[in-house]
This record gives sequence, C-alpha cells and structure tokens, in this order.
Amino acid sequence: MRASSTVSLFVFPLLVATFGTGVFWGILLAPLAGLLALLAIRWEPSGYDVDAEDFQ
Repeated sequence: MRASSTVSLFVFPLLVATFGTGVFWGILLAPLAGLLALLAIRWEPSGYDVDAEDFQ
C-alpha cells in the first residue's frame, strides 16, 4: 500500500504533464470499468445458496 502511494506521488504529476486534464477522465472511468465488469460477470463465490441450509 505504501509503495503504490509513493509511486503515485511521482507518476501522477508526470501523467498530468503528458496528458493534461485528460488524465482525470481516466481516473473517472477506471472505477466505472470495474463496476461494469462486476455487473457483466455474475460470480457466485460459494457456488450454491448459502441460506438454503437454514430452511431444511
């Protein structure tokens, strides 16, 4: 966690200098891309209904 924070302190100003304010669109769209991936891939971690055993 600390290493990525340190890297971002150095990389973010470089990205802003290179892409200008367009880098903020990337920051905006990155979480939305993750959300779309989660909504598109319906993954059930346990593979079965966990609450079903309570009703037997």
